[in-house]
Amino acid sequence: MAYAVILEARIGWVGDGVGSNFLGINQSNNPGFTALLSPGAVRLAQEGTLMSAEAVPGGDAPTLANFLTALTNAANDLAGTPTAGTVPLFSQPGAMFGDPRTPLAIIQSWATGNP
Repeated sequence: MAYAVILEARIGWVGDGVGSNFLGINQSNNPGFTALLSPGAVRLAQEGTLMSAEAVPGGDAPTLANFLTALTNAANDLAGTPTAGTVPLFSQPGAMFGDPRTPLAIIQSWATGNP
């Protein structure tokens, strides 16, 4: 294995109706939104992170298709359809912060003000 793709998904909650009233700037810890990296609504305190790493096929000379395969596999690790012997991180109990709930259940509770 010569290369690996590492994906990090940061999930944050943005209040309902915030719209353009509370915009953040494009910076390293608060990326812009859309392909133009324009300002977007600032997320509130709660945030969770899921990470996945996948080997890039192709050895020392991977092609674009090899990188796309690794990216697809990493995205499926995070939230995709389970394959034999795997469970996507979004539905795996205890995958964030040592919490026994699934990441999806944790994230959904943020809108109610719960951690």
